[in-house]
Amino acid sequence: MFPGAKIIAIDDDEGELRKIETTLRQLRLGCIAYNYPDPDLTVEADFRGVRLIFLDIQLVGGTSPGSGAVFSAPVSVLKRLVRDDNGPYALVTWSNNPQWHAELLQRLKDAPGMEKKQPFYAVSLDKNVYAADAGQLKEAVEAIFNSNPAFGALLDWERRVSAAGEKVLQLVEALSESFSGSSPSEKIDSLLSRLSADAFGKAHVKDHTFEAANEALLPLLTDALHSEFFLEDKSDLWRQAITKYDSAADIDADAVC
Repeated sequence: MFPGAKIIAIDDDEGELRKIETTLRQLRLGCIAYNYPDPDLTVEADFRGVRLIFLDIQLVGGTSPGSGAVFSAPVSVLKRLVRDDNGPYALVTWSNNPQWHAELLQRLKDAPGMEKKQPFYAVSLDKNVYAADAGQLKEAVEAIFNSNPAFGALLDWERRVSAAGEKVLQLVEALSESFSGSSPSEKIDSLLSRLSADAFGKAHVKDHTFEAANEALLPLLTDALHSEFFLEDKSDLWRQAITKYDSAADIDADAVC
């Protein structure tokens, strides 16, 4: 019902996991944290639109350093957590062995069933450096969203669209206060009924309720989108993300029309 989790963290060390959670909280970002081996990680997840995954590489203690067994657990976890239709996400390997980062990425590329689940980009954070320095960890996490302009631009666009939807809900709730009803639900009902009837015609609302409500709310969403798109200037980020327009083929006039 609600938008899926955007950030997930997995670690077998609960203390290290809490450091990631605390850092994200300071940045006003929520995440779902799994202390491996969490029983929930043994089943296929139904997350949609995950954008950032913090993953400890050595999830199973006692495995020989550098052996293939080290990578089996993280590959298996990602295979279950990431859907084929997830969209772009960044993978952050959060490990005491950053030298295994490249090997893990190669194993992800070679793993069956991972063809549509590859990270958009990946970075490594060394626990030996960041785990003991909360300030440095916070700076490193903030940098993740800006170190890849293309990824950052996509997240910026998604964030603005989401914020526009939030604004519409705020506006609808505020407008409903002037309508009759003994509860917030009744007032919302009265408002949406009025808007739907005005947009679609009273005689058609019963058989096309959702369509009528959408027709009424879309103008509000359009206004909110325009507001969000110009609320914060991210021109530098977008200029870094979009650079190949001079070499792009011209669009035919028919396509534009």
